[in-house]
Amino acid sequence: MTTQTAMHTLGHLGEILHLSGLGTWQFDHSAQHLLASPACIVLLGAAPADDQPLSIEKLRALVHPQDWPAVLALLNAPTDSQHSVVRFRVSGLHGAWRWLEVRGGVQARDTQGQARLCAGVMSDVSELVRANVHQSLQIAFSDVMVSSPDRDTLAGAILDTVLGLEDLDGGGLYFQETDGSFVLHAARGLSNTFLAEATRLPAGSPRAQLIEAGQAVTTCLESGDPCDDGHLLRAPGMQAEGIVALVVLPIRVNGRSRACLNLASTHVRRLTSGTIGVLQSLAVQFGLALERLSAREDAVLQRQNLEGFFNTLQDYVFVLDTAGHIIDVNASVSVVLGHGTELLGQHVLAVHPPRVHALAQEVLGAMLRKERASCPLPLLKADGSEIMVDTRVVSGTWNGQPALLGISRDITELTALQARLLERNQFQRAVLDNFPFLVWLKDPHGRFLEANTPFAQACGQPDTEHVRGRTDFDIWPADLAAVYQADDQFVLGTGSSRHVGRAGGGRPRTPLD
Repeated sequence: MTTQTAMHTLGHLGEILHLSGLGTWQFDHSAQHLLASPACIVLLGAAPADDQPLSIEKLRALVHPQDWPAVLALLNAPTDSQHSVVRFRVSGLHGAWRWLEVRGGVQARDTQGQARLCAGVMSDVSELVRANVHQSLQIAFSDVMVSSPDRDTLAGAILDTVLGLEDLDGGGLYFQETDGSFVLHAARGLSNTFLAEATRLPAGSPRAQLIEAGQAVTTCLESGDPCDDGHLLRAPGMQAEGIVALVVLPIRVNGRSRACLNLASTHVRRLTSGTIGVLQSLAVQFGLALERLSAREDAVLQRQNLEGFFNTLQDYVFVLDTAGHIIDVNASVSVVLGHGTELLGQHVLAVHPPRVHALAQEVLGAMLRKERASCPLPLLKADGSEIMVDTRVVSGTWNGQPALLGISRDITELTALQARLLERNQFQRAVLDNFPFLVWLKDPHGRFLEANTPFAQACGQPDTEHVRGRTDFDIWPADLAAVYQADDQFVLGTGSSRHVGRAGGGRPRTPLD
């Protein structure tokens, strides 16, 4: 192949590489300069009028300072290196950084085997790098979510995720309060002076309304959107902080804006649509995370409320598994009855005296079958004494498992009162039944509420039970019943007493005036 043919072929190869977005380069180790193709010059962001070749100093000025050591290492390829790949950043539009990838190796060596020429290709991999960063940030955030983080940890993870995007330098996360205001919960990369003026967004304020609208708002110093006049960036606090781009990113939870990220850049004067798209995608993921957090917090709060109620009840509460074994008790069981953790795992019959075990078992079954609501039974205290309680048992769940809830109320005083009442009633009954005259009590409708034994005998009834609830017409002849009813109405109407005599057969007769 002639030299002219080879040059023609190389020209075609260079055109193909240029059309594919690749630039070519060659580094001369002895001269310490870089020979770059026109496509390579464009990728590096060098001025088109720059003379070829590029010196090391000029090349260094184009590369991000943190990435320069890796680029220099590739150019000064060691003798044992055949092929290297390096990614580095160069200045892009509006203050953003672009990522380039260089692939190359030793092209020629001197007589001592040292690299004399290195060559390779260069390409723009910004989109690929951004996609990889986005994916890694999502994975890192998902890893945090596996541990079911609390609110503070989740807030930190959200900020770490969004600030992992290199276009952003700082930001704050706001949570909505019950009064509708938004309060700053966590922040990174912003001065205390700036944050002191932005700790709370009152309900109904323009900023709060902006968040509640639910749409991301981006304002940039060099905006490409004619609707963005940059008014938010002209606030004194924004200018003092050096913010040149701002994103207000609402986070929706169950369809409403419950949180918001305010994100700032101090070096990128116009955020790309790709960056905004990534943020909006992350906001959906953050919303789901906050939704799960809210559900956990609600469950914890309900549990705390239940435990507070559970332990302040003066009644004795026993939580049983479905076989009747005790799995939890409230504070009253320990404080009043004196039982400790030794009850846990025992059958509930252990807290009843042995003499009522059969009855207790029968009653428990009846209550579970809803055949009775409650039952008075004695409970054993730890010292062996007994206390009378009225117990109700219902089915439910405890720690997510089926359970029985037994609530026992101390009825010691009620039982004693009932005993005293019974004793008094028995005494009153004995007195009434031993009166030599007839005694009865009626309601305003003429029904007998009570009567003594002589009265029951007088009207031919076997006992007083057969008198209660009946009227004169049920137990007396009609003529007498009418007279007695008239007597009742007279007494009720006048408030005066009336005396009645007795007939020969022992029955009351007409009134004695």
